[in-house]
Amino acid sequence: MQAKLENEQLQALINEVPTGIGVYEVLDGVVTQSYLNHAFYEMLGADREDRVQFLGENSLNAAHPDDIMNIQEAIARLLAGEDKVIVTYRLQSGSGDWIWIQLTGAVVKRTENYIKIYASFVNYDNIMKAQMEADRSKNTLEIALQSAKVLAWRYNYLTKQITDSHTLGKAYHLPKVIENVPEAIVNMGFIHKDSVEDFLQMFDNMKSGNVVTSEIRANSVDGKEYLWYQMVYTPVYDQAGNYVDSIGVAIDITEQKKRVEKYKEKIRLNQMASRDALSKVNVNLSQNVITSYEFSSPEFRRHQKLKTADELLESINDDLNDEAEIRKFNAVKNRKILLEAYANGETHFEVTYHIQNNARWANVVYDLLENPYTGDIELISSIHDVTDRVRSQLVVDKLLEVEYQSILVIDNETGIAYPFNNNAQDQNLQEITAAQEETGDKDLGLEAFFRAYALPDKVEEVIQENKLETIKKELSENPYYECMYTLNQNGKIGHYKVIYAYLEGDEDVMLSAVQDVTALYEKEMKQKEELSAALVQAEAANRAKTAFLSRVSHDMRTPLNGILGLTGILKARVTDDSMERDLSEMEMSGKYLLNLINDTLDVSRIESGKMELHPVVCEGKSVFNNALGLAKASMKKKNITCHVHARRRKHRF
Repeated sequence: MQAKLENEQLQALINEVPTGIGVYEVLDGVVTQSYLNHAFYEMLGADREDRVQFLGENSLNAAHPDDIMNIQEAIARLLAGEDKVIVTYRLQSGSGDWIWIQLTGAVVKRTENYIKIYASFVNYDNIMKAQMEADRSKNTLEIALQSAKVLAWRYNYLTKQITDSHTLGKAYHLPKVIENVPEAIVNMGFIHKDSVEDFLQMFDNMKSGNVVTSEIRANSVDGKEYLWYQMVYTPVYDQAGNYVDSIGVAIDITEQKKRVEKYKEKIRLNQMASRDALSKVNVNLSQNVITSYEFSSPEFRRHQKLKTADELLESINDDLNDEAEIRKFNAVKNRKILLEAYANGETHFEVTYHIQNNARWANVVYDLLENPYTGDIELISSIHDVTDRVRSQLVVDKLLEVEYQSILVIDNETGIAYPFNNNAQDQNLQEITAAQEETGDKDLGLEAFFRAYALPDKVEEVIQENKLETIKKELSENPYYECMYTLNQNGKIGHYKVIYAYLEGDEDVMLSAVQDVTALYEKEMKQKEELSAALVQAEAANRAKTAFLSRVSHDMRTPLNGILGLTGILKARVTDDSMERDLSEMEMSGKYLLNLINDTLDVSRIESGKMELHPVVCEGKSVFNNALGLAKASMKKKNITCHVHARRRKHRF
């Protein structure tokens, strides 16, 4: 009876307490609820009677399922000997929502198998939700920092201590507090040796109390490479203006650094490549403005007056007067097209064209790049004189129009042959290269091929002519070397001409062109045979002609000698002067005819090269008079008069 009265007095007492109070007993490890005061139910927003259905006989059993384990762990600690525990868990409010409660339990009586506990309850909902929101914000911030490749920490330059390594510590698995900074960071090997001096200087500059920043190369998280970081220290002061610490931030700027270096390198390479340019222009396409311009050729002086990218591109297009070249420039003809091309990943363009009203060729080069500092798209343009190169290419193209069986280049050191211009290899070249690969030697591979197919009586000669040593020797004395060879492949005879020449001035590479000249060779041989046959026929005809002339001449001399003899007899008998002159002219004509017949007989000696000439002194007047005498009768008939006037010389021969 006394115990019941004391219990009622206790309940009345704790009901007066404005904070939730509960009394619990633990007997043989089983927890029972003795009493909960009114303030507890008011805290939940419900009457005692309404909450029985939720709380049952023990409010601890009505906790949120996810928090039961926390309560059981607190009870276990009390049983293990602890006298005070604090546990936070969730209970349902009168409206059915889960609210956070913080229970503080204290042991007021303990025996061998019995414990009595007084517990106080506090509405912890606002505090827990605020903490959870702070945690969420912190996690969100950390995720954002990680996504942006930003590391953060707190540092006190007065104590040289990182007081909270924060995301820096998580990334590099560092302790929360790091002593002796910056030396400790350098000794850990995080900072690249080239950045150590800048890193230490940055910490010295912090003493000024201002924001300090520097670009530092530091080790990556995985330790495989060094990355570039923009490090910034911002000082924090309290309301009295006293220094508290500094917020350190490291922003990964590696990609930006690479873009800057790439940008600078591309500018440098373009400057080197355009040193001999006819014109070079730098343009900001995004801003539509020409930023710099240089020229070395009068044709492009007019560009100096231009101000915008649109004007420049239009001016270059005005140089074109060929439809094919105009179509080439469609890909770069205006600023809009170039910006779209860059957005699609195209950054380099080259167009070759004729300089208007000029026999020269020009090559315009457009390189597009993003300025890493401003984000603007820039154009670096240069125009080069490529007349010699274009003409050389045109010559090569013309040469390639010749039907070569194969064109290849030969390494001057190894003698290994490769197809030129990726042209298809013919069967012969495939066999030769296969033999070279098998023997591991250019000459041996080529020798094996020729021994298999060259004509037996020409094998050694062909092998020697196509040896690398022979080719080099010939090319040391002549600009090119050519030779012929004949192959018998499966009974089919083929004739080939191969030409060797050095492709470059340094004589590292040799060009070889093989041409199938079978048809031409056979045509020439046929022509030679026809000419030979014709020569035989001509020689036979000539011999027949000579024989005929010799025979006829002999036959003609006999009667002519008779005529001359009779003419001489008649001259001795006549006394008439007129008759004597006529007989003399007849005799002269006969002798002239006899000389012609004798000359005809000399044809055989002339053809054999045995004819000899002997100069003879003669009376000029007599020679001319004799010639006139032969033609006298015809001249008289045609009323032609001709006289020979000879001036007498002092000496006669």
